[in-house]
Amino acid sequence: MKPKINRPSLALRLLILLVLTYLLGENSSASLSETMYALAGVFVLYFCIHFLLMQHSFLRVSLKSLLLYLLFFCFGLLRFTFFKAPNISNTPPQFTACDSCVRIAEFTEGKVEEGRYSPLVFTLNEVLTRQEKYPSNEKIMVVYFQDSNELTLQVGDVISFKKPLKPIANNSNPGAFDGKKYWSNKGIRRQLFLRSDESIKVGHNSQWKHKFSIWRTKLSSAFENVLAPKEAGIAKALVLGDKSSLDKSVKDDFTAAGAMHVLAVSGLHVGILLFCLQFCFQKIYFLRKKKLYFVVALIVLWLYALLTGASPSVVRATTMFTFLVIGKMRGHGMFSMEVLLSTAFLMLLISPAYLFDIGFQLSFSAMFAIALFFEGIQRIFYFRQKILRKIWEGTALCFAAQIGTLPLSLYYFHQFPNYFLLTNLVLLILAFAAMFSGLVFLLTYFIPYMSAVTGMAVKMSFLSLSNTMEWIADLPYALTQGIQLSAWMVFLAYLACFMIHLSIKSGRLKLLGFPGIVLLGIVLNVTLQREKNLRQSRMFMLEARGPAVLYSQDAKHCFIYEKGNERLRKELDFIAKSYQQSYGGEPVFYPLEGEVIQFENLRIGVNTDSLFYQLAKEYGYFNLHEKIEKCLEIRLP
Repeated sequence: MKPKINRPSLALRLLILLVLTYLLGENSSASLSETMYALAGVFVLYFCIHFLLMQHSFLRVSLKSLLLYLLFFCFGLLRFTFFKAPNISNTPPQFTACDSCVRIAEFTEGKVEEGRYSPLVFTLNEVLTRQEKYPSNEKIMVVYFQDSNELTLQVGDVISFKKPLKPIANNSNPGAFDGKKYWSNKGIRRQLFLRSDESIKVGHNSQWKHKFSIWRTKLSSAFENVLAPKEAGIAKALVLGDKSSLDKSVKDDFTAAGAMHVLAVSGLHVGILLFCLQFCFQKIYFLRKKKLYFVVALIVLWLYALLTGASPSVVRATTMFTFLVIGKMRGHGMFSMEVLLSTAFLMLLISPAYLFDIGFQLSFSAMFAIALFFEGIQRIFYFRQKILRKIWEGTALCFAAQIGTLPLSLYYFHQFPNYFLLTNLVLLILAFAAMFSGLVFLLTYFIPYMSAVTGMAVKMSFLSLSNTMEWIADLPYALTQGIQLSAWMVFLAYLACFMIHLSIKSGRLKLLGFPGIVLLGIVLNVTLQREKNLRQSRMFMLEARGPAVLYSQDAKHCFIYEKGNERLRKELDFIAKSYQQSYGGEPVFYPLEGEVIQFENLRIGVNTDSLFYQLAKEYGYFNLHEKIEKCLEIRLP
């Protein structure tokens, strides 16, 4: 008798339909008739999936169900349309970008860093002209420079400025980050660069974010008093969500070790805190008797989310664990698939932006993979010793989560930490110790004698975490970069993983060959494409704060730039990092002044006022100068 595969739940069917609806809305700018054709196509696709999952005849789907699905689909399409529409009210287009209009905006999200530009989120409240006042509710991105002579901007401050807003545009350099799409998914489509002396503080809205920001600043100073600058930056990022003090070397070490997610408060931190809270509150009798420790833990969890700034990643993780705890209170498992599906469905129903948020995708892909694969991986080995059994459970948990996040991580970040199993194994212990000791220290830092003991524990835990990540990052071949994965490959990879799960669950091991071939084909394709990118000869005139050229050949990326231009040199570091992440290889920098560099048939030199580039051809030389609007790729013969 063949094992029976359970009928998919209503939450799964509605979630699939909602995701298809949002994907159609995101990728369609069509007319009404074209939208109707696409609507019909989506329904055909959906019911194909419905038929495969249900294992029922398509004719058994009742007309009532069809009408309900159609109504829900139309509701989702309207919900997404309203989300994508610019959130501006009663503001004529001619006043949104004028130079003479005064704009009143409130600082709502971000961290101001003195002496450097910081990306901040503002809410545009009003646009003032000489005759009228136009209300607005548009979110804008302000790249704000805080001068040390000016008062530091705080969350809730209301400022006025005259600089016009401009649409967010992407940098055209190869491997550049798609900032336009990133901010658009957050409902932000316009930006401006603003110095503190170009704005005037006109008021302050006393809101909860400002109060929690004051507390966060005080707690950050407590870490700075007992830890070295490097470890203090890690502590503030891991415990309080403040990444402003992180060194570049720390970011590089954690990235190479595959532990960068630890430095952004998200599901890992919320999960550790929830575990600690439940463990402590369970010891209190009256809380344990009525299962009130769940409720108290959730209250403290949301207070912690507000303390860390209530960033989207924190709110998302806290919401997800709230639903999981509620499911556990009702008798479900902590990683119940039904609870996860319901959580994802409700979050997407509240905000379509979550579907296109990288953190949301990674969080739920990890949780779904844990729900599907954790038990199977855990049963591979069994240890009698409790400590070894817990270590193996943690390893199995991390491995299952890595299966879920790997395709998306390669698609977005183009790099793979080769020692991820080692990192996750030690990270589970060190991050827990650092998080726990950091929270205990913040609760006791005002107690004279106890703060000395907890301060010593904080020093040891964060120093161990920092040194371990640095050691893993320094291992040979720690990070593989330049992995290019298309959206179709991501889809096929997840489909293959799901088929492997169904094959093992149903006992049909003969069916493992097909998904295995699919995964092998993806690996071969990615490997060949990476080698091709490394060996390909390419030349770019870069979009930068000065004349600069990139010549790439044989895994070596040569950045030639004007000597003495320090701003340009710093910008090239960022460009080189993005290019290396996307294509692999190693960057090399050549400052030019009165020199000539010859690369086969390419000659690069310096003129009296700017760099010039000459490409030798049979009929002469092709000259290009520094004045360019966008990055220009020069096709080499």
